Amino acid sequence: MKGKDVNDKLSTISRVVVHPKFPTIGLGVKLVRKTLAKARTPYVETVAVMARYNPFFERAGLTKIAEKKPNKDLVQLHLMFLTCSTERFNEVLGRIFSFG
Repeated sequence: MKGKDVNDKLSTISRVVVHPKFPTIGLGVKLVRKTLAKARTPYVETVAVMARYNPFFERAGLTKIAEKKPNKDLVQLHLMFLTCSTERFNEVLGRIFSFG
């Protein structure tokens, strides 16, 4: 299947964030279900780092088809992105991938 074919058939939910005041009322699951109902593709993928410990997306109606251990370097890079300035992050990213 070519790249365009994949893009035509696949949507991605990259992150679901619910305010800490509303942790147990099922709001996140409801948001995912509404999103799935509006998806314009037959397939929707998610990446859930903590899925093993919290089957959130499965409760929302998705089916797990694979489980992969997270890449430690990518997890560290993600944590760095969340905790440092944009300039510092871009500097480190540039060194890793040898650009700018």
